[in-house]
Amino acid sequence: MKKILYYILGGAFIVFLGAFIFRMCVMDQQKVLNTITVTENVREAYKNDGKILTHEPYEDMSFRGYMKCYAMVYLPEYGEFQVTVKSNNSSYEKVGTTESAGFDFALAVGDASSGDLIRKFDDYTFTRDKEGLYGYYRLVFKGVTVPENGNITIGLYAAGGNEPRDEMILHAAGQEFRDYRLSKEEIAKIAVNDGSNES
Repeated sequence: MKKILYYILGGAFIVFLGAFIFRMCVMDQQKVLNTITVTENVREAYKNDGKILTHEPYEDMSFRGYMKCYAMVYLPEYGEFQVTVKSNNSSYEKVGTTESAGFDFALAVGDASSGDLIRKFDDYTFTRDKEGLYGYYRLVFKGVTVPENGNITIGLYAAGGNEPRDEMILHAAGQEFRDYRLSKEEIAKIAVNDGSNES
């Protein structure tokens, strides 16, 4: 009887561990909407050898856990800022919106020394995708300038809301950008794209 109980408990532990590992792998997946969105600015930057920059988001995940961001791209000469936001589908209810209404987003540029808001950007286009328990938004913001002593924070809002329900720092003052290396697939998209991929 003890052996049977031992095997049952052991089997249950293995199943639990496997499910936990699987869930962690799914949570860390960053393959959806992880490539650059081909916009007119991206085509111009590529054609004119303009700067296309990137770095890992300063924060890995937002404090409340509603957002995880990756695939960040910044075109300083064109004021374009791109990032993918990944969120659990259950976050819609938690922030007071519905999946059909979606989320709203905004970038806030703040003074790192004083904490004062310099400018807020809520003019963006997006591409949306879903996979499993998660929803993904590929956001393209226009007119963004990253100041030397500025932080850039992304806020998630309930549809039509004025106060962010969750925030995370994408860029911290002094954080260095590096050149974004376009993949062969991205270069091919830029070469043949006629603007239809622009949201």
